[in-house]
Amino acid sequence: MVTQMLYLTALVQAACRKNGWPLDRSTLYTKVTPFRSEVEVTDRPKEGCFASGLYLEGADWDMEKGCLMTSKTKVQVVELPILKIIPIKTHCLGLEDTLRTPVYTTSTRRNEMGVGLVFEADLCTNMDISDWVLQGVCLCLNTDITEMQGDQEGEEAAEHEQEEPQASTVWRFFEERATGDTTRRNPSADAILEISTL
Repeated sequence: MVTQMLYLTALVQAACRKNGWPLDRSTLYTKVTPFRSEVEVTDRPKEGCFASGLYLEGADWDMEKGCLMTSKTKVQVVELPILKIIPIKTHCLGLEDTLRTPVYTTSTRRNEMGVGLVFEADLCTNMDISDWVLQGVCLCLNTDITEMQGDQEGEEAAEHEQEEPQASTVWRFFEERATGDTTRRNPSADAILEISTL
């Protein structure tokens, strides 16, 4: 989580240096793209970056209308299309019909220390924002998978066995953009170096 936060902070700082913006009056804006997978992205963004592997909880995404929609029956979590993260001046940020959606590291939202929020994403909606707030809509970098064991393994095996959370594609995508490979050498420093070339 720390690495993603450092990357996003560096993203804003690089845009401020490039455009001469005051840092305390700059923020991030996000836009959901029509791309479902990374292979569909052909051009590098002029500002900001793309992020994949975000999971939408409590709602679904309407690809045709480009906005939130009510989730399907018995489907609690869906993968969000690729998200574009853009540095912007705060006074230029228009959030009409937009839900400021918290992005957490896991579906448990916060750990024992109360830490878990990475940033807030902007998701378009044609419904009242209070409806989504009441449904607890959020984005997660990881999904927790619960797998049921067969009855043939006995009473103990019949209990739910929870696997470790899947590695987030967002982490991999940030890391590859920053370092050009998947090795884990100082990704936050590499991210700062990489985005400064934008």
